[in-house]
Amino acid sequence: MLAVIVVVAAVAFTSASSNDSPALAIVLVGLAGLAALGAIAWVRNYPVSPGDAAAYGRVAVVKLALAEGAALIGFVVALTLGPWWVTLVGGGFALAGLGLSWPSESDKERHELLYLI
Repeated sequence: MLAVIVVVAAVAFTSASSNDSPALAIVLVGLAGLAALGAIAWVRNYPVSPGDAAAYGRVAVVKLALAEGAALIGFVVALTLGPWWVTLVGGGFALAGLGLSWPSESDKERHELLYLI
């Protein structure tokens, strides 16, 4: 959530000084999307103890929240800096993040193995 606040503040600061800058909007959404994908990949390696369904659920929710953060940042950037289609770029990063964060059985086994190491 702190990252979203920082990006919204940066967008608000730059929108006061620029008029309809799609290049800057794409850069901001791209950086936010890549940061979200990197954070999801990092959270995927969080060890969860065997049989701890609550911790496994928390990890899944954090990954989904990171994926949706890219779409929210794309929406805010499109409202302040760029044209409407910038939202689609954020949505693309959100779809990639959802695909990366989708829980699977092998994911659960990997979490349990990381806990045992």
